[in-house]
Amino acid sequence: MRSGWYRRRYLLLAVLVVVAVTTGIALAGPGAPPAPPPPPRTETELRTLVHDPVRIARGRELWGNCVGCHGIDGHGVQGPNLCDDYWLHGSNVTDLCTSISEGVPLKGMPSWRVTGAMGPDDILALAAYVVSLHGTDHGQGKAPEGLLAPISY
Repeated sequence: MRSGWYRRRYLLLAVLVVVAVTTGIALAGPGAPPAPPPPPRTETELRTLVHDPVRIARGRELWGNCVGCHGIDGHGVQGPNLCDDYWLHGSNVTDLCTSISEGVPLKGMPSWRVTGAMGPDDILALAAYVVSLHGTDHGQGKAPEGLLAPISY
């Protein structure tokens, strides 16, 4: 009688393990901790990367997320003009990546990192595209906002 009970118990345990494995439930506790984020790049490294034509092309593809506020050509609608020399949150690549990544919630700009819509490479590609827009101001865009801080790289 005792041996039948043990068989049923082990059979039940085996069924539970199969169910857990097939449904993705981890019985052994949490998995390995996530890999640490890559070390931050220096401004000098970032400035080199934003002139990569492949990154700029990828940024152009991502620009559709920005058109509603910055306009199709980057001259500003409700968001600021990104083609002139005036910047609300800085004109360094690090500043641009931070603005894209973290957003400006008080102004209605989403954090593209938090939404999950863009990873670090996409954020850098979008910053590269914004840098490529510099100097295309035709004088008909939104009035300058922020501090004079021309992109000079």
